[in-house]
Amino acid sequence: MTEHNSKQNAYYIIYLIRCLLNGRQPSEERLGRIDLQELYETAAAHSVSAVTAQALHKAGISDPHFEKARSTALYRSILYGAERSAILDELERRGIWYLPLKGLDLAALYPKDYLREMLDNDILIDPERRGEVREVMEGLGFTAGKYGEIYHDTYSKPPVLCFEMHTRLFDEFAPGRLGSYYSAEKISRMVKGVGCRRRLTDEDFYIYITAHEWEHFTAGGAGLRALIDCYLFDRAKGDTLDREYIRRELKKMGIDDFERTRRSVAEKIFTPDRGTTLTPDERRLLDKYLAAVSTCGTYNDRVKSDIEQSSRLRYVLRQMFPPVGHIERSVWFVKKCPALYPVGVVYRWVRALFFRRDLLKVNVENLTKK
Repeated sequence: MTEHNSKQNAYYIIYLIRCLLNGRQPSEERLGRIDLQELYETAAAHSVSAVTAQALHKAGISDPHFEKARSTALYRSILYGAERSAILDELERRGIWYLPLKGLDLAALYPKDYLREMLDNDILIDPERRGEVREVMEGLGFTAGKYGEIYHDTYSKPPVLCFEMHTRLFDEFAPGRLGSYYSAEKISRMVKGVGCRRRLTDEDFYIYITAHEWEHFTAGGAGLRALIDCYLFDRAKGDTLDREYIRRELKKMGIDDFERTRRSVAEKIFTPDRGTTLTPDERRLLDKYLAAVSTCGTYNDRVKSDIEQSSRLRYVLRQMFPPVGHIERSVWFVKKCPALYPVGVVYRWVRALFFRRDLLKVNVENLTKK
């Protein structure tokens, strides 16, 4: 599929989802121009195949790829729901506080919750009881992966289940000011729910999902699903939010302009009868969303973004001599003995030269572009 066709299909997806979310019937003339195979490929790349399938279904169009995507999303949702209930029940029994993150609350805003596709479930847990959480997960048949190496632990279970149990909202090495802003986990503004469950205020939840989206956006791009999330959350909560608090907090992270532009784009493209007249800045932002070939973008996009945000020299130096924490996470012997940092740096150079040439090529191509 050409880049032009991919972008055109993304616009068709926006149109179909706008109709679905606002109870409108798509025009037969537009539907007749759609190549369903290409539409499916684009929808899958943006992780919106299930909600697009629902839009087509409402329009009276059946396609085997889309129908499979919708049934698969429902199947995964049922599996995740059952396992999540078992996990949370056990955390409650042990008195471990927890906070379901991101997609779980956003899914409730969709016409049907399973239409928001999720590859995993994220839950923030009491960092002091990380070991007990591992006992809970393994006791329920999950296998731990990369336990204790970064700010979240991954647990998997056949056939499709993956849970990420977070001890922080962001990595301390997150881009921009995210790591420092969330260093205290914002626990002071958590609202105690029922039992051990915690939740963020609507304002802090919106700040968090915006910061999380910005992290992905600057690291390599974010797809259409992020714009749908933004539109649905703003439609459901926008009139009750403390906008001044949100603006002030986002400004501390340096992403208030991003939030304002992104929200305006989402409102314009999904609100019926408003048209899609975008400012030049909004058009550029939307183009970046449309160009994402996956929900969280590509390595090539991330490299380009990193270079644009600093300089070629700074990027090269950061890649050649990253912070000790980064080396500890990617080189096992440095984690065991931080004094071996210089050896770890050389090890990464050799690894890139002989075993990761594809990634090295992406870096060189972006650094030599005029």
